[in-house]
Amino acid sequence: MSLAERYGLLLHDAKILGSMVENGIRKLATLDRDFEGIPLIEVIKENESEG
Repeated sequence: MSLAERYGLLLHDAKILGSMVENGIRKLATLDRDFEGIPLIEVIKENESEG
């Protein structure tokens, strides 16, 4: 099953996720809510980076 199908992502988003997985990247700073809830990565939201 492809990442797009498994997580309900658009093809472009699935390419981003696939590249992250292949390169061992676990954190993604994005405003794109489509990445939320994917157990392979941690989504960093805008308000979490302020401090």
